[in-house]
Amino acid sequence: MTPRLSTSPTAAVAPPAPATEAPLRPAARAEPLRTGFNAVDELVHHLDAPAEPWTVERVFDMFPRLGERASNRGNHLSGGEQQMLAIGRALMTNPLLLVLDEATEGLAPKIREEIWAKLDELKKTGLAIIIIDKDVEALCAFADRHYILEKGEVIWTGSTADLTANKELQDRYLGV
Repeated sequence: MTPRLSTSPTAAVAPPAPATEAPLRPAARAEPLRTGFNAVDELVHHLDAPAEPWTVERVFDMFPRLGERASNRGNHLSGGEQQMLAIGRALMTNPLLLVLDEATEGLAPKIREEIWAKLDELKKTGLAIIIIDKDVEALCAFADRHYILEKGEVIWTGSTADLTANKELQDRYLGV
């Protein structure tokens, strides 16, 4: 049985990139500013300089629709374009781990497919990705490992094959 859309959130994890000594950090973090440094120095100070750093052009290559709408204000973008922009902003931090919560919720099916395809491209680059979503079918098509949480506690973990084969688990926790 193939899992279908559920109202119970599950977390799916793409395989991690090779281990590095660079620290993991959220896409945006409030830190005290260092005195004596200008804004550009503050921004550059936080770069880890990956082999192929993310640039505006690279984000526009990934999401051409954003490039076409580059002069539009963020609040004049569609929901899907706003989500692409949010993912692009996160990528511009050159993360070692990308965490997305309900990345395609409420979007048109065509846009959902486009975003999942782009996430699959990112996965193939070796970027570690954690996705929290209710769309079990999409998660099973994307992730190699799944975690089910209840009240903040991991109650199950396994592969896509394990998840799709466990009807009792699906019925109990995923509403499938």
